[in-house]
Amino acid sequence: MITRVLSWAGLLLVAGGGAVLGGWITNKQDPVQFLSRKVLTPVVRPGDDVKIELDNYRVLRCPQTTYRIINKPDGERSVQTDDKPAAFGKIGRDKYIASVPTPSSTPFGKATIYSYTVRMCNPWEWLFPVQYAEPWLDEFEFGPETRRISPEQAKNSLTR
Repeated sequence: MITRVLSWAGLLLVAGGGAVLGGWITNKQDPVQFLSRKVLTPVVRPGDDVKIELDNYRVLRCPQTTYRIINKPDGERSVQTDDKPAAFGKIGRDKYIASVPTPSSTPFGKATIYSYTVRMCNPWEWLFPVQYAEPWLDEFEFGPETRRISPEQAKNSLTR
């Protein structure tokens, strides 16, 4: 009798664990939907921050990491990561300005920031982070002085 009960308990435990793991693996819900993205500093002095206005809609609070690669005018690349805790941002629509630091030893000229974000909404994704949304390519220029423009003047990086 004990063996039968333990066998059924083990079977239920394995089946339940498989169902939970399967749910984690097949999770397709992105925690954030990006609505618009605008570079507010089309010209940046090396060492200053690139300001990017982000307008998004958050449905879940999950830890996430944004990877950014700054392609400098001389062909070099500068890689950065931006870790955000689960409590970052409010649920619903959220509009804010992100600051992306730039290397101070950069020659003047055209540059881009390639960005992508990975989410970690459950234990499976903690081990194997999932990239969500489309990667972004923001264009700007390194120059002698930083020039900031209003959001109305900036073009949306999400609609090319």
